[in-house]
Amino acid sequence: GRASDPNGYTDLTARVIEVGVLDSTGAFTASSTPSRTAGQRIAVRFAIENVGTKTASREFTFSAVLPTYPPYTYFSPMQIILGPGDRIEYTIGFDSFELDNEGTFLVNVDPTGGINEKDKVNNIIRYTVTIVK
Repeated sequence: GRASDPNGYTDLTARVIEVGVLDSTGAFTASSTPSRTAGQRIAVRFAIENVGTKTASREFTFSAVLPTYPPYTYFSPMQIILGPGDRIEYTIGFDSFELDNEGTFLVNVDPTGGINEKDKVNNIIRYTVTIVK
């Protein structure tokens, strides 16, 4: 990370890094055409980052709406305080998938609004996951 500017701002955001599959050991393999095959789960790797200039005032949580059938929302435990330029990478695998071959993965950073941020618009990202059946 970078040095925190006391007069700066905090700005947490999320972005998808890549989509792929998790094998039975939990190992991730990136794939532009992930498929549900025996012993594998579709997975998304994403990052939450402080793109602002000031260290966040506190820890945060996030929620993730998974493209499963039926839809499932994951609520994270408390995450560490992020300084400017700091990021955490996550991988979430799905035990099932929407009935068709496309589903929306949604991440909401700090859904309770506990962190004072310059920009809240980039706290929610939607990403379309496409699989091969």
